[in-house]
Amino acid sequence: MKEKLSALIDGELEGEGLHAHLGRLRTDPELQKAWDTYHLIGDALRGQISPAIADRVVARLREEPTVLAPQPQMAGAHGRFGVP
Repeated sequence: MKEKLSALIDGELEGEGLHAHLGRLRTDPELQKAWDTYHLIGDALRGQISPAIADRVVARLREEPTVLAPQPQMAGAHGRFGVP
């Protein structure tokens, strides 16, 4: 499916294949997300991304929740195999 999306973006689909894939693109949220991602990648490769994107990425990362995980505990007072 994404191979055809790539062909669509590259202008390689014609006729019924083009119309069929455009119809899928209109109704499939996952395909729409891939479309956006492929275009973002293309823009970045062509240097067409705003320099402010780094600031937006940092701001979004700051909004991410912090995941706290407990520290691993030793198997025993003398280590895993009873050796100090």
